Amino acid sequence: MNTAIEIAEYILSKTPMSNLRLQKILYFIQGESYKRYGCPAFTDRISAWKHGPVVPNVYNKFCAYGGSEISLKTDVNLEDSTKVITDAIVNKYKDSYVWDLVDETHKKDTPWDKIYHKYGDKSPIPESYIREYFM
Repeated sequence: MNTAIEIAEYILSKTPMSNLRLQKILYFIQGESYKRYGCPAFTDRISAWKHGPVVPNVYNKFCAYGGSEISLKTDVNLEDSTKVITDAIVNKYKDSYVWDLVDETHKKDTPWDKIYHKYGDKSPIPESYIREYFM
């Protein structure tokens, strides 16, 4: 299993994007992995932050970029199943207005909505919430 940082580096080496967009894409990758394979793409924690789901260790690695696009030159090998999902999700969302992605994660009864409004900013989202929502 790849880490969320490996998946993020793979994404950023192919398609430059902001940390905000990257966070939403990682969340959708996690959901799609549950939907297709019944298991997570990565085991890193996802938390409910003000602008939606965030993988804190990935956010912290790239936060110095602020709202700017992040571009990396790296060679990361992903597991085949993770690569298929990652490429599909990136292609689906890479040109979307980033605030539409935030709105998508903020919909009523999403994992973010259930945790953020009950426990507050930066509270962890249980994997079971993500699995149930996307399956």
